[in-house]
Amino acid sequence: MHTSVLILTVIFEIIIIGGVTFVLNKRSALKGEDLATASRSLPAIAIAATQALTCLGGGHIMGMPGNGSAFGVAALWYVIASGIMIVLMMCVSGPWIRRLGFSNIPDMFTKMFDKRTGILISAFCCSSCFGVLTCELQGVGSVVSAISGSSIALGVLIGGIIGLLYVIFGGMEQIGWVNVFNAIFMYIGVFIAVLYLNGVIDGGWQTVNEAYAAEPWKLELFSNGETWRVFIIGTLVAGMFNQMVAGQSGQISASAKNVNTLRKAAIYAVPMNAIFGALMLALYMGTSVMSDYATIPGSPGFQTMSMVVGELPVWLAAWVMAAFAAAMLSTVAVQLLTLATIFVQTIYCRYWKKGATMKMQNRYIRIVIFVTFLFGTAMGAILPEVSAAMTWLFAWMLPGCWMFIFGIWWKRSKAAAFWSLLICGIFNCFWTFTKLPYVFHLEGNNNSIGLLVVSILVYVIITALDKNAEGPFKKLYIENRNACVADDLVK
Repeated sequence: MHTSVLILTVIFEIIIIGGVTFVLNKRSALKGEDLATASRSLPAIAIAATQALTCLGGGHIMGMPGNGSAFGVAALWYVIASGIMIVLMMCVSGPWIRRLGFSNIPDMFTKMFDKRTGILISAFCCSSCFGVLTCELQGVGSVVSAISGSSIALGVLIGGIIGLLYVIFGGMEQIGWVNVFNAIFMYIGVFIAVLYLNGVIDGGWQTVNEAYAAEPWKLELFSNGETWRVFIIGTLVAGMFNQMVAGQSGQISASAKNVNTLRKAAIYAVPMNAIFGALMLALYMGTSVMSDYATIPGSPGFQTMSMVVGELPVWLAAWVMAAFAAAMLSTVAVQLLTLATIFVQTIYCRYWKKGATMKMQNRYIRIVIFVTFLFGTAMGAILPEVSAAMTWLFAWMLPGCWMFIFGIWWKRSKAAAFWSLLICGIFNCFWTFTKLPYVFHLEGNNNSIGLLVVSILVYVIITALDKNAEGPFKKLYIENRNACVADDLVK
């Protein structure tokens, strides 16, 4: 058990979270605030760090080693998809979310289509968010387990508590500024670790190149046809499009000062997200040539973390493990806030507690955050580890992505929106729990491909047949802004 590494890892996170929260309280930024969107005041650097770190978690830290083990350098397609995704959500969907003034995706879809579509997309957003939450908590549990040798369940509990502290005091304002400091902290630490590893590996990085020479396709980004079939295409489809209308990305976009802030933030967020994934792959490839760690039972991600703790000096090991934890905890915090915001603002205060003040809403949001934390940590501790879970979860939001694209620029059909979500949800269950993927020779993590085709076909066909379909939302916004924006922006 590496007690000193565990203690330092926790201390690093507590200092950053506690220090930022203290400073924000001192300048009264967290008093009487809008927890959900930080009163739409976050600057580009805070938006960039939050979007980058929210989309950077277990999928990068646990997933990149796993994908690297199976597919080699082609694992970087996950990172490429993440970079494209950030551009799309901060330069395409994000500006509309911010311009229209909604706090979250379900509220925007309610205005674009109708109430039943808003409720159904709420279910999709919440299901996806909760799934990501449990996976990220499980990832934090793996970090603690690799350090201490304890059960993952204990690590999930510790991670859940720190994730709760990450958000409970100041909501999006707190998350945004904690992420700025965590981004700086984590990148420096992981860069140093990759450089340090050259002296740890017998023969340095040249040994890694020679070890992979036996399977040269693993050193090629474009890999081979089989890898494209079972991994790359599905990963690109799910990774590029899901976050355009995912609950967490919509809420972060809603928190920006203005539309230009979002576009400027994309310049910083893409390298923040993508480079970290490449560094994680490098750490795994180094680990894979060390027999003491490559043979440890467990996932490649767990093997990589065990190497970090076992080979790096205590100060650097604690730094890197705290960086891993920070990447996942940032995602945990945003999922907690997004789930609470949708439940409180989109459902509870709209249908049962109308007229609730901002102070009351903040109280309800904190209560739901705490309840979700309890339920999420319980589920994260008992669920089995599933390395492909992130891509599978991402794919659930593909129908919403195409509804948004067609609704903004082509036509809006209430019937098409509702039935797209319903049919795609049923289809994804069939795809997941039957032999349907094998019929199309798309076995592997490819539910995104099936959902891409079905979501486009269903929306286009029903809209084309719908005599009540309305014009694009963009045109309505130009002609009658007040018919499109959130109620508090109506002039």
